[in-house]
Amino acid sequence: MGDGPARLLDSRPVRRHACAMADRGGRVVRGPVVWTALGMGLGLAMTSACFANHSAADPILDALDGMEDAAIAEEWREANRLEAAGDLPAAETRLVGLTQRLPASADPQWRIARNLYRQSKALGDRDKERQLATLERAIEASERGLERDPDCAQCMLWQYAALGRKPQLQGLLSGAGNAKTLAALLQRGIEVSQEGSDPRSRATLAHFYYARASFLRMVPDWFWLKWVFGVRGDKQQALADARRAVELDGERGDFELELAANLLCLGHRDRDEAQLAEADEILQRVRAQLTSQPDDNRDRELAAMLLGNPQAACGYSRDGFVDVDEAARSKTP
Repeated sequence: MGDGPARLLDSRPVRRHACAMADRGGRVVRGPVVWTALGMGLGLAMTSACFANHSAADPILDALDGMEDAAIAEEWREANRLEAAGDLPAAETRLVGLTQRLPASADPQWRIARNLYRQSKALGDRDKERQLATLERAIEASERGLERDPDCAQCMLWQYAALGRKPQLQGLLSGAGNAKTLAALLQRGIEVSQEGSDPRSRATLAHFYYARASFLRMVPDWFWLKWVFGVRGDKQQALADARRAVELDGERGDFELELAANLLCLGHRDRDEAQLAEADEILQRVRAQLTSQPDDNRDRELAAMLLGNPQAACGYSRDGFVDVDEAARSKTP
């Protein structure tokens, strides 16, 4: 995830850090017309729920000792070791080998999708065409996984992540066309993950709720939006989803920040002092946490950013704020 110059639709230079096309310093980004603002909102909603690397652990490791085929178990271990060490291309090669050993399984396919998504992010601002090609390969891998298992929640999750990253590279307006597809992936992913009882299903479900909370918070809730793009925002549902994500995994700072952003968003809109107080408590806790995971330092920075500009929380992303509603109101088609 590298910093570097990027350009929004109005061609003003901004800084991009990993997961969003908003100013890292927290300034509000405005588009030139209503449709531009709408496309920005949808595009940013897709990209804002970037999955922080709080844990590189893979749940399949717990099952390897009991695996009958020792050679396959060793391939899994090596793929995980390489990925944990940051050698993503070598890990991909191992995973591709596993697809040949396990042709009917979705497991190596969604891990290839995850690996390729991470490879795209690791390129930073280098070689946009290569990033896009890598994301397309990630989407194809997730599709192959879904062909093998139509209920593969991880396939849906990493397809969402890859599709959501593309507007960063192609322009935020390009994200609007995929809004309905991404909303459907989130909904189906939640339904499928709820059917499972193992820890992986629980963790996956938490990620889906987290992603949908961000999506529904940032997409405008204009009633006619669904007629045009098939989706509209829902800030009350976003808050409920953020709470559910934290209930499922209360150890992740990114989930707590999303909950705080939703509480601030509704708290300021509705003048709800209880919600504002709860958000403040969460943010103070995140800001004071000790570093134990790779993204904890960034989480503390983001907590301070929200505390410093709580009125902009409806447009919070892990890289700043965007006020889509204000941008749309200030322009006409």
